[in-house]
Amino acid sequence: MADNTVIRPLLVLRGLVVFPGVVTNVDVGREKSMHAVEAAMNRDKLLYVTAQKDSAVQDVVPEDLYNVGVVVEIKQMLRLPNGGIRILVEGLGRVEFTAIDDAVTKAGCFVGTAKAFPDVLAADLEMEALERLLRESFEQWVLNNKKISAEVLETFKSERNVSRLADMIANTVNFDLSIKQALLATADVK
Repeated sequence: MADNTVIRPLLVLRGLVVFPGVVTNVDVGREKSMHAVEAAMNRDKLLYVTAQKDSAVQDVVPEDLYNVGVVVEIKQMLRLPNGGIRILVEGLGRVEFTAIDDAVTKAGCFVGTAKAFPDVLAADLEMEALERLLRESFEQWVLNNKKISAEVLETFKSERNVSRLADMIANTVNFDLSIKQALLATADVK
């Protein structure tokens, strides 16, 4: 498409932000959301996800959604006994929505039109210093809080892409949803 926009089914998340490079489970129960998953499974297993601003709202409209999300790939899907769906997704990259259509489509779900929202990453001395500080601070946080296993900490230590490292940390630390969303919407890694 012109200007690199792509139309995909859109899964609205309640109380959750998915980051690029992170694999996570998502429980899906709302009808439109289940239709979005099914539409993606019937196509290429890719869909957009974005958080809703107020998790108490049941019937969301486009204005209730954040305008930066993630394109994800569905790795696994499991139908739950309660009629819901659990999917394992991997975040592939940030996207910025140029349109969100809440009209009922043939698939019965939200549809998002989005373009890639790439990271801005400067390779300079300041960035190297910030990366070292980030690694040291996170390791100290893990050691003080005992919230993450040694194996997971080793995964963080071995990650060489600072953008992915920042996303992994933002996903791991128990920030408020609005803070996680602000981090997701920040293109400049510094």
